This record gives sequence, structure tokens and C-alpha cells, in this order.
Amino acid sequence: MENIDDRLMPIFIPSTKGECLSYFRKVLTLTQMDVAKTCEIERSSISKMENGDIEVHVVAWNFITHQVYTTLEIKSNGISYQDFNRFLNKLYEQESVSL
Repeated sequence: MENIDDRLMPIFIPSTKGECLSYFRKVLTLTQMDVAKTCEIERSSISKMENGDIEVHVVAWNFITHQVYTTLEIKSNGISYQDFNRFLNKLYEQESVSL
């Protein structure tokens, strides 16, 4: 029998790092081009990351997670950026690559 956490997790958390990248980007009202320019990555690469065609680059992931951390004021809840990023990375272990 499936644990309730296993059934609820996909409802609230995107199932892949690429989907999470896309979700966070949209929450932040950023375009793929915004992320691409800031991270010095081709826009088409951002699209491929979000669609799961290629692995998520560390630079894009760290940019998005830091923007979420800052914008949603997660720090005010007593959570450091390192802990926030570590938590997300654990959810999506082994799904990012360095540039």
C-alpha cells in the first residue's frame, strides 16, 4: 500500500527538476529568455531542461532557487538558502550538471 506522502507529493511538488525549474520560473514571472540571459545559457537549452530533454544546469538551478528563496522571503521563516537549496537538491538528487 502506498504511503499518503507518496500520493500527495506529486500534487504539490513537480516530479522532475526540469518541471520544478519551469514551475518556479513561472511563479517568478520570468521568461525562458530572462533565465537564459542571466545564466548565459541558450534559451533553447532552458526549454530542453524544462522538458526533460537535457539535465538541468547547476547555474540555472541555483539562479532560480535563489530567486524563489529571496522573492518568497523564505529566510524570514528561519531557513537558510543553503538549507533550502539542499532540501530541493535532495528531492531531485542526481539531476543537475555543471556547465
